[in-house]
Amino acid sequence: MGTSNENTNKIYLTTFQGNMVRRVVKGTPDAKMRVTKKGDEVYELQFDTLTGYLDNIRLDDPPEKHPEFGKSWVFVIEDGDELFELKLSAKSREAHAFLARLPLVDFSQPVKVKTYWIKGDDDIYRNFLAVHQGGEKIEPWFTRDEPHGMPDLKKTIVDDVVHWDGSKRREFLLKLVNEKILPKIRAERPLSEATVEPVVVDDTDLPDDGDDPPPPSEDDVPIETDLPF
Repeated sequence: MGTSNENTNKIYLTTFQGNMVRRVVKGTPDAKMRVTKKGDEVYELQFDTLTGYLDNIRLDDPPEKHPEFGKSWVFVIEDGDELFELKLSAKSREAHAFLARLPLVDFSQPVKVKTYWIKGDDDIYRNFLAVHQGGEKIEPWFTRDEPHGMPDLKKTIVDDVVHWDGSKRREFLLKLVNEKILPKIRAERPLSEATVEPVVVDDTDLPDDGDDPPPPSEDDVPIETDLPF
């Protein structure tokens, strides 16, 4: 990606309107300014492609200042001397798209992560994420036709409002990551971040202005998350 960080070897990324974004200071070359919902000016570097070796995956608790964001999946990707932490809402279609493809990833080889901002038939734009490896797009392992044990979302109705509970699905995915995916990463990349115990994440580079979009509802995360082309 050609990016760098002189203060740390970790570069923190989130997603916003189809891009992976890194919060930077004013005056940073190629940074784009936008105004947050609170009226603050922020500066970000934007990318739609991230390539490297998958080093670690973890499920983080919500930030103390914004518990309403909920938990987040963090995908650690190493590209030479740079270590990227891509943080995605645990309820997001991007996180599910990544997790649904992990059983088919070769962790001895780099992956290419691409993000998109696509208008649906309902005229609403949504974030999408695709994973490529060896020049080929990786299809989801967990689908509606072949869930491979993936629990369904649980439908509940409270005060005539439909809610979708994905907690069992997240428990399933966390068990998958801890018991099957991380051991494979450790075997292929013994010096990766996956070999060390979890530590408190210094997320000071992440957006902290409450400007992130609200977490998507569970019914916005279909089991077969894919691009419409």
